[in-house]
Amino acid sequence: GREIRQIDNGMKQFFDGISQNVEYIAKDPRVVAGKDLKNYSGADAAQIPLTENNHAFLDMFEAFAKSHPSTAYLSLGLT
Repeated sequence: GREIRQIDNGMKQFFDGISQNVEYIAKDPRVVAGKDLKNYSGADAAQIPLTENNHAFLDMFEAFAKSHPSTAYLSLGLT
């Protein structure tokens, strides 16, 4: 019983941390105002330069990665 509760608590903390990070990034003004990002779906994507907003997102993602070294990846999708 006790071991199961400890595991449950650890898993809850892990997923709570992920939820907090997602909420933090989703509310970042740069993300909220995000537009004009490069579309990688076209065959000519390699020839299209990154926009200023793309560079801002890359800087933000790099800072996040440095402060969260256990994060495997971070991505952004816009609809």
